[in-house]
Parts: sequence; structure tokens; C-alpha cells
Amino acid sequence: MTFQRERLLNIIGAKTMGSYDKRLEYYEKRWATRTGIQSSFHELSNRDKLARFPGRMLKRIAACVGPSWGGFVRHRLDKVYPYQKYRLPPGVYLNEEKIGASREFLRRESAH
Repeated sequence: MTFQRERLLNIIGAKTMGSYDKRLEYYEKRWATRTGIQSSFHELSNRDKLARFPGRMLKRIAACVGPSWGGFVRHRLDKVYPYQKYRLPPGVYLNEEKIGASREFLRRESAH
């Protein structure tokens, strides 16, 4: 789902906000505060408003979706497409001895 979301955003020339973008936004705000230059949307030229419009719309859509992609998937998308536990196809070899040893190890570790 995440890859499909990123592909869709790339098609329209957008992307999700990562840690680099958040840092950049922080420094832009800090620079604007120091220099006294206001970058209010209403003070921009029509050309700059048009350039910023897609980002503003994506932020509003993101606000409707929720604070995170994971939250959206868990709380909204799961109602449409319920999560189903993955099942291995028939005929896949499973080493039962190793599975048993792993379960035993996890049982011992969770007891501590």
C-alpha cells in the first residue's frame, strides 16, 4: 500500500514529507523570522500561489486522512479492505524442528 501511495504521489509530482523536508521547513521558518520576510499565502503573487496550491491541498487531504499513513490504514482502509493474515501457499517446506525451537526460545525470553 505504501509503495502504491508513493507511486500515485509521484505521478502528480508530490511526495510524502520526510525528516529532511521537516528540517528544511524548520530552517525556512527560522530564516523568515530572522529576516522579517513573511511568506503568508495571501501576500504571495498569483504565480507563487499557483505553485504552492498543490502542496496546500495535499496537506488538507492529509489532515483528513489522519496524522499518519499507518493510522489511516488501520482505522479507515481496514474497514474497506479488511486485513487478512498471510498464508503460505501449499507445498512450502517448513522446518518444524526449527519452528519449535524458535517458539521455545521466545517462550523462555518472554518469561524473563
